[in-house]
Amino acid sequence: MRHLAWVAERREPDRAVVVRELLYRLNLNPNEIDELIAGIVANPPDAANAARVIALRAGIPHDRVAYTVSRNCASGLEAVTEALDRVLSGRATSVIELGCESMSNIPVLFTQQFGKKLFGVIRARGLLKQLGAIARFRVRDLKPQIGIQMGLTDPVSELTMGATAEKLSREYGVSREQLPKSWNGPESPRE
Repeated sequence: MRHLAWVAERREPDRAVVVRELLYRLNLNPNEIDELIAGIVANPPDAANAARVIALRAGIPHDRVAYTVSRNCASGLEAVTEALDRVLSGRATSVIELGCESMSNIPVLFTQQFGKKLFGVIRARGLLKQLGAIARFRVRDLKPQIGIQMGLTDPVSELTMGATAEKLSREYGVSREQLPKSWNGPESPRE
């Protein structure tokens, strides 16, 4: 099923400000940066390679490498290990790594059929034709797909990561009490 996305706002300029501030605080010239690696779960639709957009808007020269790592919740840590690998292997001396997620900005999706009907309303000339196009909508057309739910659900098992953790806990008999205290978060009732 194809989807039409709706996004509330853009976030790349904010991320570039953070990188510029980092360069300023570390007294680094953007020309000294070899690479920028960004870990992100859901790339914004207007920046398929968010790292590239961030690097350019932060003033890092266009001939430098900038790429995005996307591995769901492992994205930020994967970007860290990629950056460390670049430096330790000698392929780079200065790498900026950032985790740049705003999961509240993952779009709400509508079906392609909804999009076609919506465009039909927009293209309709005159009030009667617009009303006719609106009349083609059905209640089922208005049911959105929650992008974050779709993105964090495994397409094979159809389980979210949280449900997978709970399933593994049951299968292997591991209770929350058996986990290190830090794994249960600061609001843990075991404190």
